[in-house]
Amino acid sequence: MTAGKNLILNKYVTDVKYKLQGDYPIEVVAKDTQTGKFMVFRAKWAVMTFSIGVLESDHVEFHPPLPAWKSEVIYMFKMTRYIKIFIKFPDDITAFWDDNHYIMYVDPHVRGKFQVWQNLEARGKYYPRGTNVLLCTVLGGYYDTVSSWSKEQVMEELYRVLREMYGDKAMPPEDILVPDWHTNPLFFGSYSNWPIGVDRTVFDNLDAPIGHLYMAGEACSQNYNGYLHGALER
Repeated sequence: MTAGKNLILNKYVTDVKYKLQGDYPIEVVAKDTQTGKFMVFRAKWAVMTFSIGVLESDHVEFHPPLPAWKSEVIYMFKMTRYIKIFIKFPDDITAFWDDNHYIMYVDPHVRGKFQVWQNLEARGKYYPRGTNVLLCTVLGGYYDTVSSWSKEQVMEELYRVLREMYGDKAMPPEDILVPDWHTNPLFFGSYSNWPIGVDRTVFDNLDAPIGHLYMAGEACSQNYNGYLHGALER
């Protein structure tokens, strides 16, 4: 490739061949998301950073199929169901929430209902005062409920919880942002989760290369899997 032209954007990998004959045994086929055309890349070595969610999907085909010792460990891992909801309030209101980083809510009837809140301008340490943004985290079984709602329904339920927490001081959100990690074909989940029973031997199988094809990403980090610095480490 031409110097400075080795970053290819807006391409989805569809096929990976990793046992071809010759000096360049790796062949990667990628589809241009704008034109629909396919591009073919040949290489001597390749590092793939697909998430566990992508590897468990049918969006990328491997030729030949990944060996059993590799596929087995991939399907042992699961992608965590985790939603971060960024909640924006009007700029002209005074913060009515606690001046603490974490604010916990326990619903008496529904387990995990909008349980963990974060004040992103707590004590002036994070965002500037007046940003008026809260972060609410949804995980576990309650994720399935929230993921089926419209944006308007989510905002209404968030406001209902805020009224239970702060009474008449609570104000309705102006807008929310819900990053789409779980249906995005680049991720299919938030981060990998080690199941019970995974030991170092199993981890080594996940991390191990297949010929000239190497794996990397947060799932391959023994110490920091699930975190950004785990992805950087691996």
